[in-house]
Amino acid sequence: MNDGEARDVRITMSPDAFRHWRKRKAYTLDTAARALGVSRRMVVYYEKDERPIPRVVALATRALDYARSDQNCMRVSTC
Repeated sequence: MNDGEARDVRITMSPDAFRHWRKRKAYTLDTAARALGVSRRMVVYYEKDERPIPRVVALATRALDYARSDQNCMRVSTC
């Protein structure tokens, strides 16, 4: 890759992957919404593929996977 080339890094998440993430974390619709800073309705939309999952939400799910689990954190910024 040349210095002038932009790296094409696509961060995407499918509705199935989103649902799997929520179930793996044992989040309810409400706790997932609070952890991601979105409404409960948006979580439902993402899981039903009624709205595209924004890149920031996909990144937040990854960040929450790496958040310190020894604290009962709901947001990465509070860990």
